[in-house]
Amino acid sequence: MSRSALPGEWPATGVERLGNCPVCGGSRREMLHDDARDRVFFCAPGRWSLWRCLDCRSAYLDPRPTPSTIGLAYRGYYTHHPVPSGPTRGFLSPFRNAVLNDYLRAHYASRRRPWLPFGRLLLLPYPRDRRSVAQWVRHLPPPGPDSVCLDIGCGNGEFFEAAQACGWRIHGLEPDPVAAEIARGRGAVVHVGGLPDTGLGTNAYHAVTLNHVIEHVHDPRLAVEESWRLLRPGGTLWIATPNIQALGYRRFGVHWRGLEPPRHLVLFNPTSLTDLLHRAGFRPVVAMPASLKPFRNFAASHHMASGQDPNTPGNPVPWRIRLAALSAAVQAWLNPGLGEELIVVARKPRSLDADQMQAGPGNIQSKDREETRAQPGEEPDHPACPRSEPPEDQAESD
Repeated sequence: MSRSALPGEWPATGVERLGNCPVCGGSRREMLHDDARDRVFFCAPGRWSLWRCLDCRSAYLDPRPTPSTIGLAYRGYYTHHPVPSGPTRGFLSPFRNAVLNDYLRAHYASRRRPWLPFGRLLLLPYPRDRRSVAQWVRHLPPPGPDSVCLDIGCGNGEFFEAAQACGWRIHGLEPDPVAAEIARGRGAVVHVGGLPDTGLGTNAYHAVTLNHVIEHVHDPRLAVEESWRLLRPGGTLWIATPNIQALGYRRFGVHWRGLEPPRHLVLFNPTSLTDLLHRAGFRPVVAMPASLKPFRNFAASHHMASGQDPNTPGNPVPWRIRLAALSAAVQAWLNPGLGEELIVVARKPRSLDADQMQAGPGNIQSKDREETRAQPGEEPDHPACPRSEPPEDQAESD
């Protein structure tokens, strides 16, 4: 179905200008697009300029909606509606579900049933499925007693079932009260609010997750510093976000599904996201391979470039686009930095040296810039993040 971007302009008093990169503060930049529009949900008016920082190579909107008017871009956004629940979505059969449940039990302390004893071995030849399972549970380590995970920007609470199945107590933070009320129906504590001023307790959580959230915030530096404050020492931060370095962006440009103006205010590349986390004091920062599913993004981007609604089910996808997506999947397997999204797992150190304590989050100077990256074919379950607050005599889950 053909569809045009919403006509009209954003309210003139509802935009702000930056000049400097919101990721690194650099002032050198180049224009990427000056006619970016909402071709995804067709609910946000205006034409937007997207810039690339020449220092950190992140991309950002300038001008952009103000924090007080950004809500206009979320009318009809997908988190406003209930979604089907259950991790079996996309699983082909009860047998395969039992195999995946055994893998979850072995690697993430899940108690999901039914499970097939030693079914995890059947997944050895299927790295794509292993990646999908790891991403579904957000690479979190098995929790200790009373470990609490905070999902920031939880939407309707889709992640709650996965976290609860692995033994985590789950809390959510969501700026949209309608979505927050739906999420509460999944049996979790959900606060209405957002980054960077969450109003939640310091050192309160063993894990914090941001699934396609950081690209929506006006100040990603403050968002990362707030995540640091919320985490207990030794806690895990998990972030997924679109990758401006993706092969999909190189192919589709302004029609790439990951741009999504004006809701996506900033877009990272692997280095800029890692450096941002290092500056906040997180280390190590581990770049995880995303599940190999560029097909959805390529199909949506093709429909957007063709003037069609990318959300209409059943739109045909030409074979040339399917083959391009397959090629992108292979290249992203060899180099995750080319994938459609970035996924990183970072850790707040259990202890800080005197200089770091004096500097505080946001001012810590990294003594090294190493980025741990999973190699092609590796499927680390919860890298560099040990079991959360484990008692010494706690037995490993079977």
